[in-house]
Amino acid sequence: MDKNGALVTSEGLHVRGVLNSSIQLNEGKLEGTPDFTPGEEALEPEEINAETTLDQLKDIYIPLEATIEGSEQPIKLTSFSISEDGTIKGIYGDKTITIGKITLAAFQNPAGLMKMGGNTYSVSANSGEAKIGLPKSSGYGKVQQGLLEMSNVDLAEQFTEMIVTSRAFQANSRTITTSDELLQELLNLKR
Repeated sequence: MDKNGALVTSEGLHVRGVLNSSIQLNEGKLEGTPDFTPGEEALEPEEINAETTLDQLKDIYIPLEATIEGSEQPIKLTSFSISEDGTIKGIYGDKTITIGKITLAAFQNPAGLMKMGGNTYSVSANSGEAKIGLPKSSGYGKVQQGLLEMSNVDLAEQFTEMIVTSRAFQANSRTITTSDELLQELLNLKR
């Protein structure tokens, strides 16, 4: 979270998703509607499907204070958690409120995404357009709070293959040099 309560990546990029429609954000503070009760929560847009676009998603803010039904004074955020299905819940005093849900993007060809650095990627002609969906649904991964996905490459194996490739290149280079020397020697013998 940044100082304003926005959920951001380590590079400061905003995390997008859907928000609880009964919550209004006002300068980083959360105010429930007068009839707000945890059982009446609804996420907007109500349905995430293949037609959902990035423009329909909102930056996720986790309010630092909340005015909740039954409380006259704003209550400070105690903690928040993000479940595997992307649901973000904030704890304000003794109440748990669903703030929103993180969405994920899937691509027809994930290998075609352009690497932008800092564990970020960008859409390219090879990747296809982003398809927005919810975590743990078919074709999408799950969300794990506080973790960064590790590389799926075995470092020791890659170093070994790099050394083998380097040796093969050196051997082929020597073969070409030796072949060239033999041809030069043949030309010299002819003269």
